[in-house]
Amino acid sequence: MNEDLLIRRISKTAAKESVVPAKSGGKRLSSAILTASSKEQDPYEGLSVDIEAVALELGLNPKKFMITDEFLGAVGLSAKCFRNETLLVGYDPQPDNECHGQVWGKLRPKRLMNPLIFAGTHIGQTSWTNDVDREFHPSEA
Repeated sequence: MNEDLLIRRISKTAAKESVVPAKSGGKRLSSAILTASSKEQDPYEGLSVDIEAVALELGLNPKKFMITDEFLGAVGLSAKCFRNETLLVGYDPQPDNECHGQVWGKLRPKRLMNPLIFAGTHIGQTSWTNDVDREFHPSEA
């Protein structure tokens, strides 16, 4: 459904590319957070996401399920934000993650950052903004 929240987790190993200096001197999210998998990782080069509705159906707390020691935070966008860019969104369960989904098509990460600013949900241990006037601030989950 278009209203479904798709959660993009941000791994600690990708933190250097994901959270970058802002012009204001603080930090901001980089468009790298919306970069698709390489062909070696995924032959269809999809963007891995977790589908909040599936987590809820399984009785999982999305906030606790999505944020682990491996991830420093997550951002969420509605499926509609991706579909408005003519991207396909679908359920793609994995053996270790029943909530897994994918976004397929020609991703333009920088174009998706504006919907992220306005429609995004910042989830987890960290919150960010892509607005250069506001800074990255760690917070409690």
